[in-house]
Amino acid sequence: MDNTTSQSADQAKNLIDILYKDDYRVKSYIAQMLAGAVQSVKKQVTSSNGSSFNVKGSAAFAKGGYLRNQSESSMTETEGDVHDHAIMLLLKELDLTPVSTLPRDATGTIVHLRGELSLRDFSSFGDILSMVASDPKQFNVQRQEARQIQAGFKGISKVIPLNLEAEIIMADGITVRGILKSEYMLTDYRDLVSMYSTHLPGTWDIIGILDRMKPSHTPPAQGLRSSMDTIAMAVKLLYDNGGINYALTPFLIYRELS
Repeated sequence: MDNTTSQSADQAKNLIDILYKDDYRVKSYIAQMLAGAVQSVKKQVTSSNGSSFNVKGSAAFAKGGYLRNQSESSMTETEGDVHDHAIMLLLKELDLTPVSTLPRDATGTIVHLRGELSLRDFSSFGDILSMVASDPKQFNVQRQEARQIQAGFKGISKVIPLNLEAEIIMADGITVRGILKSEYMLTDYRDLVSMYSTHLPGTWDIIGILDRMKPSHTPPAQGLRSSMDTIAMAVKLLYDNGGINYALTPFLIYRELS
């Protein structure tokens, strides 16, 4: 087996299925680490063919013989589509060990998390609530309750832009959440929900920037700013019930294929 076949076999064993990639951050990090982003990939293959002839001595020659070699060499250069080569290069350069538990302390820390993944598109939740409120009996919900939930959601969405959320549950049960940008999803969220609901099967690898939420030591604001801080904190508690101590900015989500 030649080197090309061996490399192809190794690559086939390590195929990954990418669900989400933040192209801007991926290119930015590669450019910072390698003094430039990957724009093209070139491969060179060199091959050689040789033959030898052993001519024995005769009356015209002294005893013994001589060896004559003939060889030919050629080089083939191909330029491939860069596609996700940047992802593989970034994974190699970062060289992060996947972890199934969160670090005790993290501030702007790039981590490779491994756990269960759930996706929820809160931006479409308002339309669902409107449908439920218009006909609550069909969904076995009291009309008053449906209207209260709808009003509460409208209030929260004006303060916090609820978009596409990724929720990662680690092996120790700790949960971390992050907001995704729909334009960086490689599979449409609606297609995922129609197949799997909100919880995706299997174990997923998530690479992103992790921050542990700590009490702020910033001097309290005054006047209108103080009121805004209080309202924002109240809305945040409605969103996560105060039980989430980590914030994650994912830039790559994938799973290994078997």
